[in-house]
Amino acid sequence: MLRLVVSCLLLASILLTAAPAWSYDWEYLAMDGIQATCIARDSTHARILVGTYEGFHFMDQASGIWQERDDEGWIGRQVWSLDTSDADPLRVLTGRENAFFKGYIWLTDDLGLTGDLVYESQGGSVTDMDHDGERHYACTWSDVAPGEFLVSDDAGETWQVRGGHGQYAMTSLAYGRSGAVFLAGDAGVARTWDGGLHWEDVSGDLPPGYGIYCLAAHWWTGDAWPEMSLYASNDLGLYHSFGNAIWTQLLPFACRAVAVMPPGAPFLVAAVTFDGRVIVSRFDDFWQWTDETGDLPGTPVDLVFDRHARDLYVVTSQRGVWRAQDVVTDAPAPPAAPRPALAAWPNPFNPRCSLRATLPGAGRAVLDVFDAAGRRVARPLDAVLAAGAVTVAWDAGDLPGGVYLARLRGPGGTASARLVLIK
Repeated sequence: MLRLVVSCLLLASILLTAAPAWSYDWEYLAMDGIQATCIARDSTHARILVGTYEGFHFMDQASGIWQERDDEGWIGRQVWSLDTSDADPLRVLTGRENAFFKGYIWLTDDLGLTGDLVYESQGGSVTDMDHDGERHYACTWSDVAPGEFLVSDDAGETWQVRGGHGQYAMTSLAYGRSGAVFLAGDAGVARTWDGGLHWEDVSGDLPPGYGIYCLAAHWWTGDAWPEMSLYASNDLGLYHSFGNAIWTQLLPFACRAVAVMPPGAPFLVAAVTFDGRVIVSRFDDFWQWTDETGDLPGTPVDLVFDRHARDLYVVTSQRGVWRAQDVVTDAPAPPAAPRPALAAWPNPFNPRCSLRATLPGAGRAVLDVFDAAGRRVARPLDAVLAAGAVTVAWDAGDLPGGVYLARLRGPGGTASARLVLIK
């Protein structure tokens, strides 16, 4: 196992340094000299928002005009997270920390000209916020009191605390799809399907004993199955999961922020490392990473993609906001490479089927079967194999009828097959 981990670390380093030598052209936008903390995009109303130590700034993307909503001279206005409302174009929610080390949520319905404190937390600063329609989520972190997972069903006007997630200090959350929310913190990663009433630990293969700094989620609908990618960073590196408890290390160093191109655009992942680099992976299955820091000044602290313009925005701690435009077209097409393949027969089946896995090269092959909720129900294969094809049998046993997903991970990438169990 140690040899496998070392090999993964070396591979990640090689992919980062050996990738093609292209680079982004960074364009300065605004806020040089401002102590910035985070960045977000309001995709519904085409705005970029940046949190600061005294409030927030925002840019209307159509005009490029920036406006400042800082309360200069106040103590305890630090904004650590930002959220907006799909229905109300003037509503902004900011997660903050006051002078007494308590967190609070501040709501404005006029883009920050006025506002109200709508929630004060017992669990320290409000570290992250997200929403799905009118339902909003927030989480808090503190080293003196338990953190809180918060839910609002009225677009942020009132909030309820939901427990049972196993986290003491919460750092990040990510909205998945079909009601799935992932919460990260000192105890790893937990998932809820019902707004925090029930929880499932999905830390799985993540190294135990390491808190999570940040989460990011990407989802799309494939030809036969709803797909999802989840990213989590700890002190040992950046990890990837398909929304379940099986994690694969992508990078051997910690990232303070991760951004994923939203659904509907070419797939990109970007990360800010703790040593001040911006690195980007352009191809989901090849994981070729390039260092795009270039001449970006200052220390980057957060980043966000714009799906429509296909731009990447990066905010630095004190040197302003920067943009790399149309980052998708900067990359050449990925080289053709052999991929794993997976087939199943009979399909539909009851209760046994054969799964044929074809590997383009020698290496470890892992074949898992998941139910419709994303839970792993079987692992028919986990072995180091030579290149070529191997057939394994799977007996669904007492599992209920329905649709299942078989996923093969091996040299060259992944492959999947949709299985239909008829009972």
